[in-house]
Amino acid sequence: MMKYGMLWLICLAFTPLSGFADSRGVPVYFDMGSEEKARFGEARDPAFLTARDFAGLISAEREFLGYIGPDYTRLHIGFTELHPEKEGRPAVRVSGYLRVDDVYCEMDGLIRAERSHDLKQLDYGVDNKHRDAGIKRQGMLFGSYELKTSGDKPCKGSLAGRNRVSWMLMDDGSVKRNDIGNVRFLRGDNQYAGVWQRDSEKDPVTVNWGEYRIPFARPELDIGAGEFSVNPDYRDHGWQDF
Repeated sequence: MMKYGMLWLICLAFTPLSGFADSRGVPVYFDMGSEEKARFGEARDPAFLTARDFAGLISAEREFLGYIGPDYTRLHIGFTELHPEKEGRPAVRVSGYLRVDDVYCEMDGLIRAERSHDLKQLDYGVDNKHRDAGIKRQGMLFGSYELKTSGDKPCKGSLAGRNRVSWMLMDDGSVKRNDIGNVRFLRGDNQYAGVWQRDSEKDPVTVNWGEYRIPFARPELDIGAGEFSVNPDYRDHGWQDF
């Protein structure tokens, strides 16, 4: 019991109280190695962001890569609408869809920014190519999400977990995704890790998705070095055309 209590206190120390219950057990720094975490400074309130800035960061360039369950079944998931919340800490109401095999579901809910970490040292890319690009700050934004799923009976339920996305604050005050270097392709960006609790099922199932890479997909599903590449053992799990 004492060990459990200590672990809970340690976890709480690294997790904002607002959103702790929403994480469904997903660590704040999910799927990140110690070397990556060492690049960040202390946690800061994301007050420099507006909800509109946040919406711009999490707006995906295409359908996400995703999987569901322990057998890494392919998940098709995307956002179709994003509406910044007008009050409070930066948050965005999103609408979208998810599809697993022949089951198509709609989803709707909130993604909230909770904490931000600046990079200790600015990254200007190979040979400092972007040194004169007007970069003031760079970092990673961590948050949580709660999305309701709807449609036919297999769809009804909720998605919950944590997300993270990279950012750059420019000298002119604008905020954009940090696309310096190859980090987005090696580690992915705009990442989501959590669970889907369907009303028709007793236990929740793992659902992870992101741009370029998928959290917790390597080295089992994703065997790529510079980009996402499917392990042939999972081709028949919906990845035949990838």
